[in-house]
Amino acid sequence: MPSPLSETSPHDAYLALAQRIQDLITSPKAQIEHQVLLIREPGESPVHWERIVEQISEAEGINVKRNVENGSVHVSWYVESADAY
Repeated sequence: MPSPLSETSPHDAYLALAQRIQDLITSPKAQIEHQVLLIREPGESPVHWERIVEQISEAEGINVKRNVENGSVHVSWYVESADAY
């Protein structure tokens, strides 16, 4: 029996990956720490993964560090305090 991922269109698979990453970035823990570790799941397209990581790295104020050993991506960001104004 084919896996659900094999029945998903490339566009839907990309959107599912983007949503998963967005959920990780917007999680309460990530928002408190201003960082998140992203790991590509088995079955997720390496092409989609690279595209999304590249898009994240192009955003202003975002730092992206790749771990070449395990393929994970550490994303961090700086948020200015409202007290600074």
